[in-house]
Amino acid sequence: MSDAEHLQELVDGLATRIARPVLLDDPRLRLIAFSAFTGADDDVDPVRLRSILRRESPEDVRTWLFDHGLHELRAPAVLPPVDDLGMRERVCCPVRHEDVLLGYLWVLGTGDGVVAAAAPVADAAGVVLYRRRLEDAAARAEEVAALEALLSGGAAAVPVVVLRTTGCDETAVVDRQAALEHALRRRTGGAGGRCLRRGDELVLAGAPADDLRAAALAGAHGLAAGSGPTPSEARRAALVAALCGRAGVVAIADVPLEAQVLAAAGDDPARVVVPAVAARLLAADAGLAATVEAYLDHGGDIAASTAALSVSRAGLYRRLHRAEVAAGADLRDGAQRTLLHLGLKAARLRPCGRG
Repeated sequence: MSDAEHLQELVDGLATRIARPVLLDDPRLRLIAFSAFTGADDDVDPVRLRSILRRESPEDVRTWLFDHGLHELRAPAVLPPVDDLGMRERVCCPVRHEDVLLGYLWVLGTGDGVVAAAAPVADAAGVVLYRRRLEDAAARAEEVAALEALLSGGAAAVPVVVLRTTGCDETAVVDRQAALEHALRRRTGGAGGRCLRRGDELVLAGAPADDLRAAALAGAHGLAAGSGPTPSEARRAALVAALCGRAGVVAIADVPLEAQVLAAAGDDPARVVVPAVAARLLAADAGLAATVEAYLDHGGDIAASTAALSVSRAGLYRRLHRAEVAAGADLRDGAQRTLLHLGLKAARLRPCGRG
């Protein structure tokens, strides 16, 4: 019998004995197992329904429970009803083993003998969950070692996606890593791919590039992400994405100018130098700078630039002339045009951006 089957059997057995709905959550109130609906009125608890449908307790319920010391429970407790949350009276048994909090066993409603019946089931679930944690830790260590070996393979390039977690608290990082691993397992059918945490980075590797990018998009939730054939290129793409406010997963090939500027600065945004010609234009008029950047991004193609900027040809020419005056540059000069283009990209990579 698998651990999941054993836990489900414990939940179902208790529900049958006490004729009450039973749920088992992990320490973050994500659903592990629940008893079947019987059709009785006691089953219809809004919090229970939402927890089962979403596979986790609603945010407002989690906040209320943790604010009231749920994580500090050492013994079964009867929680009073909370009408504002749609939560009925229930029994909560903390699931612990070796004093490690592993989850919560919930019984909807109270009655004679409920606590006495639920407590040993919580203890039995604790043994199963503790064993699973030890097995997961061992497997995780092997996976991390394999990924480290993969990323340090020398010249052999492997697809890598790096997500920057700077500014995220510990809980958020752990949740993101779990979400990324889940997305990668679903994408690959469990056949490959690993997510390794390195400082303020989460690194995905060991699967085809398309699978890594798809998993990162599904599990990143707005984190700046970059992909490349090597870890250093993926990190550079992620840094460019963060500095430029790009959404989703950015490949190093998608940002050639920014990547070249950042590489020249040793991947240190503080060392990026903005040429005077670009600095003058940005200081004079950020709107004109955006026009010039779009024009240069389109290779000086007037038709493509007017379409991108939603401006007439005459309007574009007027803006470009004003920009030349403000920057002290001649856009007909190839060297000046290139320097201005690189300078505008460099300005995006400065730690303070353009502000």
